Amino acid sequence: MPVIPPPPPPPRRRGGGALLIVGSALLALALVAAALVVTGHHATPTAAGSPTPSATAAPSPSPTPNVGCRPGEVAKTVSMSVVRSSGAVDETVLVTFGSNGPYRFILDTGASFTLVDRTVVNKLHLPVVGPRRTVTGIFGSGPARIVHVEDWKVDDVTLPMSNIYTASGPVFDPFISGLLGSDVLSTFQSVILDFQTGHLVLCS
Repeated sequence: MPVIPPPPPPPRRRGGGALLIVGSALLALALVAAALVVTGHHATPTAAGSPTPSATAAPSPSPTPNVGCRPGEVAKTVSMSVVRSSGAVDETVLVTFGSNGPYRFILDTGASFTLVDRTVVNKLHLPVVGPRRTVTGIFGSGPARIVHVEDWKVDDVTLPMSNIYTASGPVFDPFISGLLGSDVLSTFQSVILDFQTGHLVLCS
């Protein structure tokens, strides 16, 4: 299994909960995330004659009944784009930092930690809170830093104050600015991926 040292905890975190996943497992993408290398089944242009990825348009969030959420939990709906290509399936969501963005992040329930591209860190001057460290995955090792984020959202849903990883060099294609992993998703009581409608449901 890939070994990634956990970042130090932020000053405050919301209570965690069990992570409930409805949909297919993203095993291949999880391995890539662990290595801090994201390879492309996203919106990258394809060569002539290659199969063109088909994307499920993400509808605007609308009031959602608590389908899948436990009694007493509140469902918060987020638009999710689903891209299918050569048998692989990727899901992306839009993340904002304060008034900046939105930035497109891969949704990866199999990734241990959340990542943000270094270009976003530099542009928004996100504070570095930890020393440079080496992270190791199935594809090798690479340097990374830890940055602190406070005012950020996925769609209109507020995310908890967190310490997340950023790589020293570009690890995403030009269409992707980060990866939303289970360290952040697990702060919700449950997480539901609705591939049919293109919605991510966060229960809290």
